[in-house]
Amino acid sequence: MNGRLEEAVGRRFIDPSLPTPVASCSNAVGGVGRLVAAAGEAPEWRDQLWLEQRLALLCRTAFSDVADGAVVIRFGTPALRRLGSIARHGARSQIRINPLLAHPDAPEYVTDGIIAHELAHYCHGFGSALPRRYRHPHQGGVVEQELERRSLGALNAQTDLWLKNDWNAHYQRCHPAGPARAAARHDVRSSIWQAFLARPGMCAEPAIQTRLEAIAEWYGMQGFGLRTCWFHAGVRHEGISWYQPKTKTILVHGVLATPAVPACVIDEALRYWVIRRAPKTPLPAAFAAERLALEAGQARSASWLRRHWSTMLRQEHPLRGVRIVTAGRK
Repeated sequence: MNGRLEEAVGRRFIDPSLPTPVASCSNAVGGVGRLVAAAGEAPEWRDQLWLEQRLALLCRTAFSDVADGAVVIRFGTPALRRLGSIARHGARSQIRINPLLAHPDAPEYVTDGIIAHELAHYCHGFGSALPRRYRHPHQGGVVEQELERRSLGALNAQTDLWLKNDWNAHYQRCHPAGPARAAARHDVRSSIWQAFLARPGMCAEPAIQTRLEAIAEWYGMQGFGLRTCWFHAGVRHEGISWYQPKTKTILVHGVLATPAVPACVIDEALRYWVIRRAPKTPLPAAFAAERLALEAGQARSASWLRRHWSTMLRQEHPLRGVRIVTAGRK
């Protein structure tokens, strides 16, 4: 941890009673050290014990309300976009951390920040036996608010800064074969999704773009250049839509293209992001009736999602049960 972060979080993650042992490259985090062919002496990778100690420290301080033994942690598999995840396994929850963070070049506080992020999800009922407090795991910035409430805002900001500036280079340095494999997997997933969306009766992408343009006009957003498309979601994506600020694109979960999905669900997937970006000006009076009808469908959408969405993801997701093997992996 660097000095700036220690000061920012009041040294609450500096505990001299907890050593931070490392293991040799041959036995660190299940052999992930072998991903790098370093010249000279191989770097020492942090091990499972180190990871468990980071979790224990966070649970002892900022997350003291998390029951002892309720959450376990392990290293997962190298990935470019997934730094951490949490899932329920029986009575306990398991956090998985990207093993490339075990490399000593990755600051310790980054792993702390990722663990804290996943513990916030745990407290909100995602990947845990606790009741869900929100409809979506990142709804309205609830994770950032939770971390601020637990005096971890500075840690979260510092983690985000390192990930923005240094993560891509770190990934390519520690996992040089990763980008090519990721591109190959992306191509396979895209072909599977394209075949799924081309099935007879599926809602076409131009149709949801037309609907978005109408909704945008009703909320005074015409001319803002909003776009939408079907999102080729992974099996772990449980939300129904996401927003990309750089391209002004609303990504709608591709499974919603299925004919059995009511139109009000797709409307809500679009409306949610339109109203979040609508200008703080009076709404067009000419479209009051359209807005009222659209908002009346919000309750029907929520009811349908509660009753059918999880089942539909299990039954219809084109990637469920598919194992993608790329060259160089066994």
